Amino acid sequence: MEGDITDREKRLRRRGVLRDEVNRIANERELERIKQRDRDIEMKQLSELERQRIEQIEKRRKARHDKDEVNRLKEEEKLRQKQDDDQIRELKERRKALELEVHRMRETGIGIEFENDDEQGACGYEYRSGKRITEYQRDFDIYERNTDRGHTLITVDEYDKLDQLSNRFEGLSMWSNASEDTVDKELKWLDDKALQENCLNKVNSGDRIKMEREKVREHDDYGTRDKDQCDDELEDITNLEEQIVMMKLREMEMVKTIQMKTQLKEMKENERLREERKRIQTLRKQRSELEQSLFDKETIISQFDNEERLREERKRIQTLMKQRSELEQSLFDKETIISQFDNQPTRKQYHHVNKEEAKDSVDNNHKTFMIKPNIPKFSDPNQFNEWKVEIESILESNIYHKEILRQAIRNAISGKPRKVLTTLRPTATSEEILQTLESNYGDIKSGEKIMEEYYNAQQEKDEDISAWGIRLEEIIQKAINRGEIQTCRKERMLKTRFWKHLRNVELKNATRLFFESSITFEELKRKVRREELEMKVNKEPEIKKQIHVQQFDPHIKLLDE
Repeated sequence: MEGDITDREKRLRRRGVLRDEVNRIANERELERIKQRDRDIEMKQLSELERQRIEQIEKRRKARHDKDEVNRLKEEEKLRQKQDDDQIRELKERRKALELEVHRMRETGIGIEFENDDEQGACGYEYRSGKRITEYQRDFDIYERNTDRGHTLITVDEYDKLDQLSNRFEGLSMWSNASEDTVDKELKWLDDKALQENCLNKVNSGDRIKMEREKVREHDDYGTRDKDQCDDELEDITNLEEQIVMMKLREMEMVKTIQMKTQLKEMKENERLREERKRIQTLRKQRSELEQSLFDKETIISQFDNEERLREERKRIQTLMKQRSELEQSLFDKETIISQFDNQPTRKQYHHVNKEEAKDSVDNNHKTFMIKPNIPKFSDPNQFNEWKVEIESILESNIYHKEILRQAIRNAISGKPRKVLTTLRPTATSEEILQTLESNYGDIKSGEKIMEEYYNAQQEKDEDISAWGIRLEEIIQKAINRGEIQTCRKERMLKTRFWKHLRNVELKNATRLFFESSITFEELKRKVRREELEMKVNKEPEIKKQIHVQQFDPHIKLLDE
């Protein structure tokens, strides 16, 4: 009875463990739902912050562009204004220089006119006045006549003779200061000399007339040259005046052109600003439409996600309810069996009953345990080991009647493996059936081969933590069954091989502390699974953020364009 009580306690513990497992799964689901909700909220906040950041960046970029454009236009306007001012200043300076040149030419460029008077007599004698004159006196008289007419003896081309004329005038001035007696004597001597030579002059009148004519011709040529020079100077002055007038007209035209250009630039700038305002308004409108479209799409996506989440939640609830009903049915069956065990008499009670009563109670017990066990189907030879473990567990429990269990095992075999039953006798026991199936579909590897498989085992690429641990446990259990490994070494070998041959190096480094501690293999596997789940959860927001940013990139490009 002590063994029966122990089995009952095991079943009760198993029932408690199952209930705890159900509660744990429910709590994990609830925790996962809360975490998912928090992640969704964080993603929404992150997307909103990202949108605001992009909006601020766009506003700053646009403000910088407008500011740079305004500064550029101001600089261009200043440069054009400076160029126009330089041109106007240059024209004014040229105009002033030309006016000064014209004024100077008007003052200095004077034509010298000569009178074509016919002189009589010899050189140096004037017959109209009846006086004798010297060469210096004649030059002085010419200078006085020109001065009276407002002309000057010195022309532009005769500046180099200024010193010579000054010396002549000084000599003339000194001669005029002589005493009157000396002058009278000189004049008397000249008169006598003239009377004496009068005859010779009359004799040589032909030569004299010829010389006078040549002199007059020379004077005429000189006057003609002066007149031509005056005409040239007047023509130059006229040309300069015409150039000044033309420059004034050109200056006025340039001023008008500059004013027209300035007005045209202002008109173009105003037009450009109007177009820019229209474009900005259009972009803002497009941006608001895009934001509204994005908001609508996000709303639809969130609704779709909520619907998907609700459907998944319904499926999960249905699965849990199904599992719950199965567990309740299993618990009910086990409680029924346990209650039947509780009704059995103890060993001490058997000592106080006679043999007939004991036999009747045994027969009643056999009638009470006539329950058909729920044995899984066996049709795939590759699943023989799992099916064998389940059958051995049922056989070890001693709950079901041997005949009923034997028949249930025969009924569970189907497909290709069912042909094995034809080789057995009809009264073959459950152990014989298992032995025959083991010889046909069991593992035939040697102990050395199994150990080699253990030392070469490592986590596959697409293999999760649970599958890797189960595969390793299967190898170790086969080695124990073959007698290659002692049971006391199982825990240490599982932990060492399981942790050292994890594929994820980051996960391996994160669980090193658990491996070096004194926890069991099951606890180590559970902690590694939890750590792997947390790493996946931490990576999901980054992936969603990248997807979210990639979805926003086309809209941002549209806004930039």
